[in-house]
Amino acid sequence: MTVGIGVLADSGGLMILATDLRATFPKLSSPNEECGKAWGLPPPFDGGIAAAGIIRDCQPFADQLYANLKKLRTVDPIYNEHVENAIDDARYRIWKRRADCAIRTSYGVTLSQWQRGKVPAGKLDPLTLKAGEVLIQNTPFEVEVIVAGFVRGNPMFYKASGKRPIELSSAPGIHVIGTGGALGARPRIDV
Repeated sequence: MTVGIGVLADSGGLMILATDLRATFPKLSSPNEECGKAWGLPPPFDGGIAAAGIIRDCQPFADQLYANLKKLRTVDPIYNEHVENAIDDARYRIWKRRADCAIRTSYGVTLSQWQRGKVPAGKLDPLTLKAGEVLIQNTPFEVEVIVAGFVRGNPMFYKASGKRPIELSSAPGIHVIGTGGALGARPRIDV
């Protein structure tokens, strides 16, 4: 079971981000108890990422998001839209690689060739185009992340789950990811 949690505290002046360290692998008999599922963000972002899901997608997502956010260091001011675009771009790039792999292994054409509808030998068959569409739609993106922290003193608190829209929350200031949060219930926090 994986669980990640992000909590706004102290009226939004403090954020707590945590994740477990366990990862399981299909071909290993026991889980790894020291898997990294949390990453820091580049300046001017004072915060981090907690991830749940397929590690082979979580790590490249974190790398891509880091690179995307690093490009924003000269932007002033940095708005929520900038951060949300960086998160979506990172998700799209990693998912696109999975879709490209799926279409290559299923039909022997690249995603780019499928999008153009032709290969060096000519046009793709309409049935292959339709089958590719279904394959791409069904290509999973099993990554959930909480991105939390501050941008030049301003809070950012996001949850991105698979292909679903990004969630931005300040009240209640809590996000939960992973199979441990699968019921969708918000934990009760008594102060």
